[in-house]
Amino acid sequence: MTKDAVRLLRYGRPDAAFVYLGSVDMTGHGWGAMSNEYVDMVLAADGCLGQLLGAIDRRPSREAERWLTMVTTDYGHRDGGFNDEERCTFVLYEGDGVEPGVRDDARMVDIAATALAHLGLEIPAGLDGTSLTSGTPTIVS
Repeated sequence: MTKDAVRLLRYGRPDAAFVYLGSVDMTGHGWGAMSNEYVDMVLAADGCLGQLLGAIDRRPSREAERWLTMVTTDYGHRDGGFNDEERCTFVLYEGDGVEPGVRDDARMVDIAATALAHLGLEIPAGLDGTSLTSGTPTIVS
C-alpha cells in the first residue's frame, strides 16, 4: 500500500489523500502494546511515513502547492484496559502556512474539520469539529 500511495503522492494530482497504516493497530491487538513486535511495527510505520513525506517533497509541482500532513491514531493503546489514557489520541501536524504542532486534546471530528479548513472548504453545519491549525496550537512536550 505504501508503494502505491508514494506513487500517487509523487506523480498524481490528489486534492487530498488518506493513508491508513493499519499494521501497527493490528500488531498491538495481536501481540500487545508492550511487545517487541509492536515496537518493530511502529518503526516500520515511521519508515513508511518517511517515504510518503519524501514523495510529497519531490513532487514536480510542490512549490506551487499547499500541503498539510496529519498523523493520528484511532485511540491510544496500552496493555491493560479501557481507562482514560487508553481512550486518548494525539495529532501531529505540519504543513504550508501552519505552525507545526502536537495536540493531545483533539477529537476525530477535529481532524476532518482541519482538513476541510486547509483545503479552503466550509465546515458543514452539524460537524462538531474545529480546525486544529487555526489560532495558536497547543504544543505538548
